[in-house]
Amino acid sequence: MTEQRTISIIVPIYNVEAYLEKCLKSIFNQTFQSFELILVNDGSTDSSATIAKEMIKNFSNARLIEQANAGLSAARNTGLEHANGKYVAFVDSDDTIDEMMIEKLYNRAIQTDSDIVACDMLYVYDDRREFSSGGDFDSFSIETRPELLGINNSACNKLYKTTLFSDVRFPIGLWYEDLATIPILYFKANRVSKVDEPLYFYYQRSTSIAHSLKPKIFDVYEAIKHVDDYVQTHQKMNLNVLSREIKHMYITHGLHLTTLRIMKSTDIDSVRLRFIMENASKIREYNPKWILSIFDHRLGFKTKIILLLYHIKAYNLIIMALN
Repeated sequence: MTEQRTISIIVPIYNVEAYLEKCLKSIFNQTFQSFELILVNDGSTDSSATIAKEMIKNFSNARLIEQANAGLSAARNTGLEHANGKYVAFVDSDDTIDEMMIEKLYNRAIQTDSDIVACDMLYVYDDRREFSSGGDFDSFSIETRPELLGINNSACNKLYKTTLFSDVRFPIGLWYEDLATIPILYFKANRVSKVDEPLYFYYQRSTSIAHSLKPKIFDVYEAIKHVDDYVQTHQKMNLNVLSREIKHMYITHGLHLTTLRIMKSTDIDSVRLRFIMENASKIREYNPKWILSIFDHRLGFKTKIILLLYHIKAYNLIIMALN
């Protein structure tokens, strides 16, 4: 009979043969050992599955689930279907975690009776590391701190009560699946707490930093709408307050960050201009009164300048200003 474990750790796997061993070692070396490890091989075409099988053969509470390639969200959802722990955590298979991450997040969850506990992250580049706090908070609920709905929306630097996923899954085929999911879990949680230490190591590979633009970049708007639709149909508090926060997300995660992603691309300016114009169309479609956000005191000066340039359709000036 398999021993009941407190936490389910879900690791989706897809063509990560160069990184998987390091990732799994960081999980096996956890100081907190009452966990089950659920590996979901999402149709890898390299030796990832072979590496996984070899590494888990001496670990009784590790399982490898095989499925046809369906994407990150589908792999995570498969893991959730097989999770037996009271809590669940996600680790991307090309990242690593501190040896005390699970212990510290679990202890914080017990001490504060929290449904979600987050930690800080380190972005690991080839030549440097950058600290990412993901928000300044001790503990909160969306009812008391609705302005935190859109913060710290990575799925992987957190521990969740598994019951939060009773009616929630990661959306299939959508970029920004974390942004479409984590705010909903915040909305459902009675309390969200944080450990102020960088315990999750998010690797930024040099081969993945430079990129060419794709229309899927605009999935960010559909991700936010996914949150809005859930909130509207699961009334829990003043919807006017949450509506304000979702409109804020359309500006910060949608218009602003999408603009920065466009400008970081490897494409020539004429292609960037086309995407800038499409970005303008998207914000008008999803948030028709978007320009009123220029009065939001939480937005920085540079963000407000970008809003103003979009409003007067000075798209070439946006490119000139951010080049």
